[in-house]
Amino acid sequence: MRYADLLREGRKRLQEHGDQAAGLLLNEICRGHDINLYMVMEEPMPENLQTEYLEGLHRMERGEPLDYVLGYTPFYGYDFLVSPDVLIPRPETEELVALVLRLYDEYFPKQKVTVFDVGTGSGAIGISLALEEPDFTVYALSLIHI
Repeated sequence: MRYADLLREGRKRLQEHGDQAAGLLLNEICRGHDINLYMVMEEPMPENLQTEYLEGLHRMERGEPLDYVLGYTPFYGYDFLVSPDVLIPRPETEELVALVLRLYDEYFPKQKVTVFDVGTGSGAIGISLALEEPDFTVYALSLIHI
């Protein structure tokens, strides 16, 4: 099947998830293959990518979020591994990271600061802060129920 055919099928199957979900899935699956997706839409899609795309569609039809299907989510310019065991960081949380960095620059420039990320989940907040500001010592803690 051609890329365009699979995208059309995906849009039809994922209508209730919004018309962007199928395109996002296709784009992310093809991202690691160094292709400009929109330039090859009329070409046949390699079978391994077709299989991955159709499996992803099936998982999303069952209600699984795109981030879990892909196994990662973008956050503050970094990709974080996620699974059903981890909450997907919300886009608004990126604003928290930006606010902390801005307040640090305003009130504690070039000082060593200790940051505690409690209930860290995916670790996106703590890790992003540590990567963005070398003067932060970040401790991240999550409790696991066994």
